[in-house]
Amino acid sequence: MAHMDVLTHALILLTGFFSSFVGTTTGGIGLLIVPVLMFLGLPAQVAVGTTRVGLLSGNATSLYQFHRSGKIDYSIAIPLLVISAVGAYIGARVLLVTPNETVEKLFGFFILCIVGITLLKKDLGVVKRTRPSHSVRGIGYTLMGLISIISAYFSAGTGLLGRPILMLCFGQTFLESAGTRKLQSAAVGITSVAVYIMSGIVHWPYAITLLVGTALGSYAGAAYAIKKGNAWVRKLFIAVVILSSVELLF
Repeated sequence: MAHMDVLTHALILLTGFFSSFVGTTTGGIGLLIVPVLMFLGLPAQVAVGTTRVGLLSGNATSLYQFHRSGKIDYSIAIPLLVISAVGAYIGARVLLVTPNETVEKLFGFFILCIVGITLLKKDLGVVKRTRPSHSVRGIGYTLMGLISIISAYFSAGTGLLGRPILMLCFGQTFLESAGTRKLQSAAVGITSVAVYIMSGIVHWPYAITLLVGTALGSYAGAAYAIKKGNAWVRKLFIAVVILSSVELLF
């Protein structure tokens, strides 16, 4: 039994490291961690709650990396923080009372559309765009609020869904959107974690292991992405979005 516990925690640690190394710039970290926790026997709601706790450390370390490299636009990120906190509370409460099979299919279809947009607009996120109008930015803030609801519900989606909006509606590059959305992720994470802890849907032994794995993976992933640049992150983003949508749809 003790041997199995060691193997289980090793699997969770590696999953946290790998998913956060890739996902700290592309998003979709929870789309890998949640299924692994369910495979290990956790109910879906507990898997989501545990993942949310485990992502807190990874978000903090990558946030530090992007802040240090000047990749966070705080004029966009601060309003997003407030909007996302409200959206995350709504999403977390919805998770506690509804099944998610139908929403998963819609979610998978939506992010598959995102990769289509990214492929069609080859300079999206690679070339810095002019600052969009106030009306376009207003649409962007509204959409990001809706994404926060989805992200809290699935423990994933802030990056996969939010980054194209930051690029389309706010003119950011891939790396800038990766950095700016970290404050949004922090708001979603802290708000939803508070709800999940009070509702008792966190498996703490697994969550603590995830905290270690995601912290190490996010720090290394952010440093590597900053070094490689926007074009490399764009390719990785497309690959992760396709795999994530296939996982959700099939």
